[in-house]
Amino acid sequence: MHLKPYIFSDIISTLTLQRSQRKVYKISELHDLDTRENLLILRFDVENSPEVALKFAKKLHEIDFPATFYFHTRRNVFIPDIMLEIQSLNHEVGFHYECLDRCQGDFSAARKLFLKEVSQFRKVGIDIKTVCSHSELFLPKNGYLLNNELIMEYPELIKEADLLGEAYFLVRKFKMIHARDTFVRIFSLYNQIDQTSLDQGLHILLHSHRWRNNFMQSMYYSVKDIRQAWSNIKKGKREYDLYSID
Repeated sequence: MHLKPYIFSDIISTLTLQRSQRKVYKISELHDLDTRENLLILRFDVENSPEVALKFAKKLHEIDFPATFYFHTRRNVFIPDIMLEIQSLNHEVGFHYECLDRCQGDFSAARKLFLKEVSQFRKVGIDIKTVCSHSELFLPKNGYLLNNELIMEYPELIKEADLLGEAYFLVRKFKMIHARDTFVRIFSLYNQIDQTSLDQGLHILLHSHRWRNNFMQSMYYSVKDIRQAWSNIKKGKREYDLYSID
């Protein structure tokens, strides 16, 4: 069977097969886990079109496949009704943070922003347990390279925010194979999933908004991401339209 990049039905078929062969965990469950064999983690970075994340959540619920969905606090992404419905389907909902980007490398300001936005998830009813850093393509950095350097600078921040951990750091200790749908890696995604032996843990990362019903729809949203990256280069910054609970 020929599988195309970013086609919703194709990835669901692949995930269904993996679910029948592996033990599936949410990212927060890695905190107390002591086994490395046959692990399967499915993570979604929800950066646009949260209704597609909900579509995934419903389909995965049908096959008893719990996943972890990380949401931005951008206005077009942070939709409490959608997030709560996903949570109700036995999935984990967390924070896809970009605090150093938003604060242009000011670690102190980013720390305050992080705590404020974690609180925002709880105010709308999300049982947030983990967070995951975002990497904005081609956004200029000021004194840092990755948003998770905020946690490296302030390791006590996880405990202060009453969290179990940061996704990258929780996953790292299990030495899993990482299969991603990023622009270059998407072409080897299916092979990487299929070729990972069952005694090796597998971490699958998908950007939910890119997975559509046909190739043209998928490419449209992928091109939008590329256009945003080009805008980041030209402007030297990104403008954010953020959700406000106030």
